[in-house]
Amino acid sequence: MWTKIAGIILRNRIAFIAGVLLGTIFMGFQARKIQMSYESADLLPKTDSAYLDYTRFRETFGQEGNVMVFAIQDSGFYQLNKTNDWIQMGNDIKALQGVNALMSITHTFNLQKNTDLKKFEVLPIFPSHIETQAELDSLAYVAEHLPFYDGMLINRDKHTYNMMITVSAEVMNSPARVKLVQDVLEITKRFTEKYHLKMHYSGMPYIRFSGLSGL
Repeated sequence: MWTKIAGIILRNRIAFIAGVLLGTIFMGFQARKIQMSYESADLLPKTDSAYLDYTRFRETFGQEGNVMVFAIQDSGFYQLNKTNDWIQMGNDIKALQGVNALMSITHTFNLQKNTDLKKFEVLPIFPSHIETQAELDSLAYVAEHLPFYDGMLINRDKHTYNMMITVSAEVMNSPARVKLVQDVLEITKRFTEKYHLKMHYSGMPYIRFSGLSGL
């Protein structure tokens, strides 16, 4: 049998060689289209009940793992220039393409009663720029005594202050995620270097970025 196969190959060697060359050229052309995947690998079978529950959850609540968190520990956070720079840092990050939302203690809201319109309104606690230390002290007292934010954006006992951003699904699962995280790191670095503080980072966008940086 092997003799017949060898005979067929030898008689048609030109056709076989041409086929191999064409296949090699085709594969080389397709190789140019290879791209790195920025999505997490699915570890469970698509028919698994846990995977199906997870898929329904994602369809209902949106892309998972798209939150990046960074925080400082500073007992002297509420100093006029420092807090204004923190506010500006948050505004600069919020303006980056791919950032859907940003939260920090200086980017919070409070429910206030509008007696003229006879309704409640959700209004920002902090302005974009604070003029005096007395004004800052008053605003900080209001923000820190809203129980919703304690433990999420601040820890009063440990003097930690968090900032969180949500990244759009399009950027999260594309190469643009790398540049976004780099931009966030650069903006926060300017703040920490000015005030000699250490920023701590976490969240899936940062973890994926750190993993790629180590490759």
